[in-house]
Amino acid sequence: MDARTRSNNYSMTQGLPFFFSAEDIRQYAYCPRKIYFRYVIRNDWLLSPKMVRGVELHERLCRGKEKDVEEDIVRYYNLRLEDRDLGLFALLDIVEWDGQSGKVIELKTSKHKKGDANFPDKLQVVAEAILVELSLNIPVERGAIWYYNDNEIVEFEITDNDRLKVLGILKDMRKIVENEVFPKMEKPTKKCRDCECRKLCWWL
Repeated sequence: MDARTRSNNYSMTQGLPFFFSAEDIRQYAYCPRKIYFRYVIRNDWLLSPKMVRGVELHERLCRGKEKDVEEDIVRYYNLRLEDRDLGLFALLDIVEWDGQSGKVIELKTSKHKKGDANFPDKLQVVAEAILVELSLNIPVERGAIWYYNDNEIVEFEITDNDRLKVLGILKDMRKIVENEVFPKMEKPTKKCRDCECRKLCWWL
């Protein structure tokens, strides 16, 4: 599927009232309730120490840069892209261009299984790849997560099934917000301990 065909397929949801971020895609994959708290209740919460360290790291490694060149690869930093038809935007950490295709790289400080990308992180990169394809009209066949604390960059192929998964999540998030649907969960899990919403979540 080329970039032009993808553009036609992506443009199925026009007239959207607001934008989600690619980060929201990751948050939904972590737990759908985060979308409810963020956009329905509009709850404010303090950043956890881990989140603060992540912000500081992005400022140091990405936000102060614009572009650099390494052999045949041009590396762009801090690209803000959006698509009104999808109601999606993102501030991309790094986009590499080799003259034929692009690669989206996302910086993370979270833990991960060696050699594998966390599923929510991967979906955020796929969402960002969609924006690159639509906004810059270039193909993006690969993505990567730079897990800084583990000193590892995990690369992966971006497939059309990945893109469809992201588009499905966008629709699900919109249903949560427009219909004020509180997502059901059976019980807390281990990941709830690190969630900034944990004190609010289980009272509802």
